[in-house]
Amino acid sequence: MKHIKRFFMGTLVMIVAVTGLTVTTQQASAKSRYLKAVPTALRGSWVSAKAQDHYTNKFVLTKYTLTQYCYRYGKNLGGAWKISMKSKNRNNRLGVLSKSKQGYYRFGQAHGEMPLTLKRTKYHGKAALVTYNINPVTHKIKHTYLLKK
Repeated sequence: MKHIKRFFMGTLVMIVAVTGLTVTTQQASAKSRYLKAVPTALRGSWVSAKAQDHYTNKFVLTKYTLTQYCYRYGKNLGGAWKISMKSKNRNNRLGVLSKSKQGYYRFGQAHGEMPLTLKRTKYHGKAALVTYNINPVTHKIKHTYLLKK
């Protein structure tokens, strides 16, 4: 009886090992299609609608760049975060994925994590961009609006 159990356990271990190796050696074939320029509907200067703890964000979108400025009490905190499609540094290159089914464009570093998702909309009758974040604890979606400046 012991030999039969060992045989079945050994066979089971071999099946799991072979299956695991074949799954890990397969390469992903999903390709990202990046846009050549920032869509014209999203270009311009955009400022956060509501200041949180007196912090304000300003996004400037041009044809090939995304620049973010941070302000507190109306004063620039120094420096800006800027990424460009024309950057020679691959790790600091702007990537704009095509439009999703919901109308959002994903912005961010071409080979980075945590993209910024933007969609043109109206907020209190004014042109605005909306982005969303998901709280990892409560799993609730929080929308943030950026108004046209």
